[in-house]
Amino acid sequence: MIKSEELEYLVKEAIRFFKKGSKTNDECYEDVAWDYARGILKNTLDESKKQDLYSRLIKKLNKEYERLGIKFSEEEHKIKFSNNDDNTIYVSDENRRAILLFLMDYNRVRFITQKRNEREEYIRRFSEAIHTILLEKESISDRPYEDAFKYVKEDYIHENTGTNEYVAPAKILMLLDPDKFIAWDNQIVKRFSLSSNTCKHYQIFNDLIDNFINKKEKEINNIKQYAEKYMEEENYINQDYHKIKKLLDMIFWIAYNKIGIFESDRTDTLLESPLKFYCYTEKLVISILSVCMST
Repeated sequence: MIKSEELEYLVKEAIRFFKKGSKTNDECYEDVAWDYARGILKNTLDESKKQDLYSRLIKKLNKEYERLGIKFSEEEHKIKFSNNDDNTIYVSDENRRAILLFLMDYNRVRFITQKRNEREEYIRRFSEAIHTILLEKESISDRPYEDAFKYVKEDYIHENTGTNEYVAPAKILMLLDPDKFIAWDNQIVKRFSLSSNTCKHYQIFNDLIDNFINKKEKEINNIKQYAEKYMEEENYINQDYHKIKKLLDMIFWIAYNKIGIFESDRTDTLLESPLKFYCYTEKLVISILSVCMST
């Protein structure tokens, strides 16, 4: 089982990483898209903070999408695909824009791999799916995990875009309600021996996390205390990092996506020791699975 000092190390390093990002990125921090989108959805940002987060996010996205000819305008809230205004997407609704930009940062592989002549239409259709999801967000949060995931995945995203998404639905659900839902991706799914193409497995994944939260009260309280401690030390007032599922998502993502035990090219981070972080995350996952096996 994972020790308290190992949990503390994971929380401390995850918060440092998401605040400061990689050694080569001084312009914004790793989780700027989350802080911006959650702040907009909760209406907790004053105008100064909102503009600061938005400017940082746009700078980050422009750097990532520049080679595709996609340009995000800070002043006019638009996405351009060329110098021709006919190839411009306007997303005036603030909530809708926040989620779309969040997904374009967190799930950019899907947007980047779209064929050039289909990319603009794909983003337009995704924006329409988000609009519908926002109208139904209260009823979505009330659904069981499997139903909520299937509802967003099939009835909204697939219906609008024709794509078989599995990362975006989970990220949208966690963004809407991080107290209830946790995100996943292909690497995290593999570690838990689940299939991302099965809605039932999203239910199983959340059930695993819920069992751990409910059965390991001491560990959960420690995680919360560590989060408060290191957020204060880093002078970092953010959105929802005290929430257990958000913290676990951060830890899993760093270990299985940013580091990767056999991927040395992904160790350019501010982590004290990528290998140590990975090993402690493995112990955390084993602890989560052990709780399930003992019930």
